[in-house]
Amino acid sequence: LPTTLTGIEGRAFAGASSLSAITLPSGIQTIADDAFSGCGALTEILIPDTVTVMDQYALSGTESLKTVELPSGLKATGYGMFERSGLESIKLPEGLTKISEYTFCDCKALTQVDMPDTVVYILDYAFRGCTSLTTVKLSQSLKYLPWGMFQFSGLQALVIPESVTQLGSSVFSGCVSLRSADIPESVTQI
Repeated sequence: LPTTLTGIEGRAFAGASSLSAITLPSGIQTIADDAFSGCGALTEILIPDTVTVMDQYALSGTESLKTVELPSGLKATGYGMFERSGLESIKLPEGLTKISEYTFCDCKALTQVDMPDTVVYILDYAFRGCTSLTTVKLSQSLKYLPWGMFQFSGLQALVIPESVTQLGSSVFSGCVSLRSADIPESVTQI
């Protein structure tokens, strides 16, 4: 790709089913809606640290993408950003403050999420249907666990940080493997 690019427009590579690898040039700041959605053969994408915005469904349906390094300047994930991707593990960047709705929804192979303590907000259904996700170390800065956060996931155990005061509806709905949830005294509403 040309080094003069500053962004990847919406649906730019959507459905490019044979695209297996791409390196985005330094200087790119935004990856728009659905930019790489449906790129089922994509196994590698190198995203420069200059990227600060990754919009909704940017990498959804990338079934062959097992891992990705997110840019350090990213402050929030886009709605459904990795929905139905093949991610097995993800290390979220230090400085990320928000995980949007459905970000990892139906990532069936996702087993590990490394979440920094800078994450304050996780929105509805962020890990819904992540059937291989058995444990998560949550950010110590979280304020609440939203609606359906782990719905139909493989979650077996969870320690909820003291910063959390509320658990949303259906947060553990359908978690048939859940054996323990350590809920602190700070929680006043479930």
